[in-house]
Amino acid sequence: KARQILVSELALAENTNEDKAEALLDEVLAS
Repeated sequence: KARQILVSELALAENTNEDKAEALLDEVLAS
């Protein structure tokens, strides 16, 4: 649930779609 909120916020902040935002989030969490 919190993850979905993060993805939505990131998509807005980065002015991108949620798919790209989720990929970005995965990269950050994996590092």
